[in-house]
Amino acid sequence: GIPAGSVRGIASRYRVQKSAESSPRSSRPAVLSEREKRRIMRLIADDPFIQTRELLEKAELTCCAGILLAWLKKAGVAHKTAIRRPKLSQENAEKRLRFALSYVSQPIELWKRWVFSDETVMHGDGERQAWVFYKYIRLLLIPII
Repeated sequence: GIPAGSVRGIASRYRVQKSAESSPRSSRPAVLSEREKRRIMRLIADDPFIQTRELLEKAELTCCAGILLAWLKKAGVAHKTAIRRPKLSQENAEKRLRFALSYVSQPIELWKRWVFSDETVMHGDGERQAWVFYKYIRLLLIPII
């Protein structure tokens, strides 16, 4: 039930390749080399707030930003807006300093029992929206039957 041409093709390939598998298809060469990919990841690790334009320049890439962002997405690196946090007021900064100075001589066991409920930026403009690169974990969702 197999056409004769298919059988002849399989037999001729087997003589040349010593297997019946098709040869791999040729494709366009990769735009980013492995070395460039490592450099990109190192630059992002050093400065997650780096802008895409800066990343292209510092990594000395010749590709466009779209190709870079597509590869980063495939590599599990997202580029999203960073969470904004309010600046620390002068009054609260002074309160925190007084608190720290009053407990500086306490043993480490005391600090292991403390939980601080807020994280606040102590400096910076707090006005401009920043973008950040970060690794994300892909979750595989399996339906339960």
